Amino acid sequence: MAYSVDLALSATTAAVIDMVCDRLEEDPKIETYRRLGTAPHVSLGVYDNVDVRRFGDAAAAFARTISPISVHLGAIGVFCHETSVLFIAPVVTGELLALHERFHREFEAFNETCWNYYCPGNWVPHITLAMNLSAAPLADAITKVAPIWREHDATLDRLRFVSHPPFHLLAEHRLSEAAKQ
Repeated sequence: MAYSVDLALSATTAAVIDMVCDRLEEDPKIETYRRLGTAPHVSLGVYDNVDVRRFGDAAAAFARTISPISVHLGAIGVFCHETSVLFIAPVVTGELLALHERFHREFEAFNETCWNYYCPGNWVPHITLAMNLSAAPLADAITKVAPIWREHDATLDRLRFVSHPPFHLLAEHRLSEAAKQ
């Protein structure tokens, strides 16, 4: 079992991403985030074997210290592996990197089990559209998404604590404008 802390998109932006997902789901073989049972998000960290209560408490405390984050969704990207991941990439800003680094400092007790891709210096912020794509379905997915995707401004307004697979929301915390910085 893995555990993630992520930042969820506001309902307005999630609706835009869902329209892209609708297009991908015209192909029943494409494994979209919805088919995986999750919602559009940017993961701050993914971990194996954590003390769920301690980790959940840390996530709740961290959420109280951050305000909603504005990002610009500027590109479509691909993580190429044996099976690939199609994603939307927020423009990387100093604010986003600083938040990610602060998150990992505050979750230092859990860093031993953090997946390397999510560690500071390796992290590529992204919103997964589809995953487990071999070459032909990846090409089909890009062909479906490229003509309809346009850049968008977005807000990340909730911090979520999730277990997977399968995806299960353990806790969700709305970020507040009044949060301590």
